[in-house]
Amino acid sequence: MSNRKVTMRTIAERAGVSVMTVSRALSNHPEISQKTRDRIHTLATELGYRKNPLVSALMKQRSTGKAPGFNTTLAHVHCFPFGHTVRRNLLDLREGIRFQAGEIGYDVEEFYINEPGMTPRRLMDIIKSRGIRGVIFEHFFDKDVELDIDLSGVSSVAIMQTLKRPNINRVVVNEYQAVLTAVDELRKRGYHRCGLILNNRQESMSTMKREAAWLQMNQELADERRTPVLKFDSPSDLDTRFDDWFEKCNPHAIITLSHAVPNMILRRGLRLGYDVGFALLGWNESDVGFAGVDPNWHQVGVAAANQVIDQMNRNEFDVPVTPIATMIEGRWVDGVTAVKLDQARAC
Repeated sequence: MSNRKVTMRTIAERAGVSVMTVSRALSNHPEISQKTRDRIHTLATELGYRKNPLVSALMKQRSTGKAPGFNTTLAHVHCFPFGHTVRRNLLDLREGIRFQAGEIGYDVEEFYINEPGMTPRRLMDIIKSRGIRGVIFEHFFDKDVELDIDLSGVSSVAIMQTLKRPNINRVVVNEYQAVLTAVDELRKRGYHRCGLILNNRQESMSTMKREAAWLQMNQELADERRTPVLKFDSPSDLDTRFDDWFEKCNPHAIITLSHAVPNMILRRGLRLGYDVGFALLGWNESDVGFAGVDPNWHQVGVAAANQVIDQMNRNEFDVPVTPIATMIEGRWVDGVTAVKLDQARAC
C-alpha cells in the first residue's frame, strides 16, 4: 500500500480503535498497554505507514511558537578518498542510515567531500542551499581531520573519532570492548594464550583503543601468558615479521583485523581453529566461517540517523558546547576458526 494512502485513520479503522489511540501507541505513550502498542506497531508496518517528520516537528515545537522551516532530507557526507573501494562494513553503515531515516520519514542525499573540485566550504554551501539541515559525516581515512566549515543552522553528527574540528556529536564503535570480548570468548573455548596483531594506521585512527584494552588485560595475566602486540605498517611488513613473532609468542589463538593472517597460519602447516584459533575484529557478513566480533556498523548508522534527527527536532543546531559520543557495542560471532578445543581434539 502506498505511504500516501496510509494514515493514522487507516490504521485506526483496521485496528478497531480511535485515531488518538493509534497516535499514542505509535509514540509509545505509557497510558497505552504494551500489547496494544505492539499490535498497532505491527499493523502500521504491515500497511507501510511512515511518520511524517514535519508533523512530528510541528507537534514538538507547538510550545515554542517557531516554524520548523526545514525539509525532510539528510545529507550523508562520504569522507573516504574519492573512488576508494567500499567494503562491507561501510555498506552496512550506509544501509543503517538509509533504513532508519526512511523509518522516520526522511530521505538521504549523498555527497562526496573529496570528489575532484570539491572543498569543505563549497560542500556546506551546496547542502545549505538545498535547505538541508541535518548532516552526517562518515569517518575519514586520516586522523585529526580539521575542516574549515560553517555549521550554523545545521544539526550534525560524525562517525568515529577522525574528525577533530569542528568537534560535534558522534557515534562510534567500541574497539576497546571488541578486544575484551574476543579474548573472553576464546578463553571459554580453551585458547588461553592469545596474540594480537594490529595495523599501525588503523590503530592510530582509533586512538589506540584496541592496544589499550590489550595492555590492560595483560596486566592481569601471569608472565607466561602475556604476549606482545605485533604492530605492522604494510602487508609486506606483516609478512616479514609474522614468523618471528609467532615463534616467540606461540599463541593458542590470534586476534586481528587483517584478513592476511589466516594464510600465514596455514603456511606453517597449522589448522585454523584446531591448532591455532583465529578471531577477526571487524567481522562482517562476507566473512563466512570466521569467528570474530561484529562491530555492528548497521546500528551505528541507525544511531547516527536518530541522533541528527533528534537534534533537529530539538532545534539543536551549530557546534555543540559539550559534544556527546554514542558508543555501539559489538557482538561475538561463532565460526569454525574458534571451536572448543576439546571438540577439536576429538576430531
